[in-house]
Amino acid sequence: DLPLPILIDVQLASNIQETTQIVVDFIQEKTPNAVVEDHRVWLSRIAGLAEGLSAVALSVMGLATGALGLIVIFATRASLTEYAQAIHVLHIVGARDGYIAGQFAGRALAQGVLGGAAGLLLYGPALGAIAWLAGRVQDGLLPNVSLPARHWLIILVLPLLAGGLAMLTANITVRRVLALKS
Repeated sequence: DLPLPILIDVQLASNIQETTQIVVDFIQEKTPNAVVEDHRVWLSRIAGLAEGLSAVALSVMGLATGALGLIVIFATRASLTEYAQAIHVLHIVGARDGYIAGQFAGRALAQGVLGGAAGLLLYGPALGAIAWLAGRVQDGLLPNVSLPARHWLIILVLPLLAGGLAMLTANITVRRVLALKS
């Protein structure tokens, strides 16, 4: 015995605010008790959430990159202290600071690439789960959230970038420390 509400779905050919307002005014003129919902409001909130999550992800990536740099600096300084006698002997036999820095940088490169690859392998299932969840969202409800091929390529290159950053950081650290000791 309860009255059922009547639902009317209106899809506009143009996405202009004035057109939407004309439709809202017409409906409220004909039926004053009608409730008109514009889905653009909550879609814009969802889009804002996605942009916020993107900013958070970039911040986390920046923090991780900074942490990588600091870890390499402290690990390199610890290694320099550990191998101080060997470095002194290398200097006696004629090794230059660039050669010694290159040895530390090569080790940091290998460890950075290995660590980056391990991280990528561990993160792979999470990335797959995110892609699966995004694929379950109804078409047309949200914008397409898939990654283009170039982004997948960037993700696969991340271990090399981590290794390169570790190598550069170690090289600079060793050169600075050795320059201060000279």
